[in-house]
Amino acid sequence: MSGSNPTRTNEEHARTRQGAGAAIAAFTAWGLSPIYWRFFVQFGAVEVLVHRVIWSVVFLGVIVGRKSGFADVWAKVKNPKILGLLCISTTLIAINWFLFIWATMNERVLDASLGYFMNPLVNVVIGAILLSERLSRPQIIAVTLAALGVANMSLDLTTVPWIPMTMAITFGFYGYVRKTVEIEAAEGLFVETLLIMPLAIGYFIWLEMSGAGHFFSGGLAFTALLIFAGPFTSIPLMLFSFAARRLSLTSVGIAQYIAPSIHFILAVSYGEAVTTRHLITFGLIWTALAIYTTDAARREMQMRKRMSG
Repeated sequence: MSGSNPTRTNEEHARTRQGAGAAIAAFTAWGLSPIYWRFFVQFGAVEVLVHRVIWSVVFLGVIVGRKSGFADVWAKVKNPKILGLLCISTTLIAINWFLFIWATMNERVLDASLGYFMNPLVNVVIGAILLSERLSRPQIIAVTLAALGVANMSLDLTTVPWIPMTMAITFGFYGYVRKTVEIEAAEGLFVETLLIMPLAIGYFIWLEMSGAGHFFSGGLAFTALLIFAGPFTSIPLMLFSFAARRLSLTSVGIAQYIAPSIHFILAVSYGEAVTTRHLITFGLIWTALAIYTTDAARREMQMRKRMSG
């Protein structure tokens, strides 16, 4: 067997380090995002979502224009199948964004945390149902434990976990749809936000003309914060895309838990009530994630051994 190439090994290590740094930065930013969105409690979630869309279009338009121009984007959007899939992904991510902002503003960060903890397990179920992927025994156990956690939160009909369930399902299906669309992360998000831009502009104009908007009357600091919603939305996603191309899926999956872990800590620090039911549910979810991650790491090691052998 020939020896390994030191130059190639160093390049792979460098790519891995870069990917790990980008993943940690992306998920840390997403984890700390409730701090940012809580600045707009008096604005309302819809108004904040509108500005998130508008300034994302502006920011991403600059990025896409400087990177590759718009010709490739328009060429892909002319394909009815790609445009249709992006319309679906736009709807899913808009619902997810709105719910996360609303949860943050209404002291429901704990629910948002649970939703993102559930997301990897929702991905497993989507893969099994839509992609005919066979579940391993550990994956079946993990999904079952997660289902028990959701059921535990649903025992009292006044606490049906619709927020975490909706967030996990919308983000899970968003990822599934985007995997089927041949378009880069920045370009895809640019098209998605552009599709909803007319509604956002219309609502923005109505808000400001009716005197209910805050962009011009909220003060310079709030105006700047609303504009920053564009890069604040886009930069972590681009970091995530950068990391995903340089790390294994297992590594990305493990890093994904950074965000909801920070959400959980913030929820406790904000004084949100952590009940026994919450602790049981999170305990089941965390156990499920531990089983899922261990199984994924084992599978990846086996695959690497086969490839090296």
